[in-house]
Amino acid sequence: MAGNEAKLKNGGRWTAQQFLDHYFKPTASGTPVPVAGRPAPVAVNMPWYMSEGPGRYYHPGMFPIINNFVERRSLASGRYDLWELAPLHERDPSVKAGITHYFTDTGSEDYKTRALVFGDESARIPGHVVVSPTGTKTFERVEIRPAELYC
Repeated sequence: MAGNEAKLKNGGRWTAQQFLDHYFKPTASGTPVPVAGRPAPVAVNMPWYMSEGPGRYYHPGMFPIINNFVERRSLASGRYDLWELAPLHERDPSVKAGITHYFTDTGSEDYKTRALVFGDESARIPGHVVVSPTGTKTFERVEIRPAELYC
């Protein structure tokens, strides 16, 4: 994240102040409370978000399902969906991880913008695992995505 800017889906860049201005823009009534409802969400560029932005702090080890899979010895050879391997009662927590930017890398150049604009957030991890006849486990098409992509 270049200093205090976030890259938007439309190619533009916004500072933390621009996000604040957008969300607290005075309405027709002249008050900061939106009369016509909340302002529209701002679409952030997802490749930027995951490579240079706040998403860069996620890693597969943060997701319980990855550790559960690595430790499981009883899986027959075959290809499994990560979501199918998660116990039904734990499905969401097993494939989900969270980050709080209030305490993550507080010395980084983009800390203030990450904390103000992104705060606490979560991601999910879809993908597949392949168990070979010898028991070797391989991940396929595993991708960490911000949870909002699933709404």
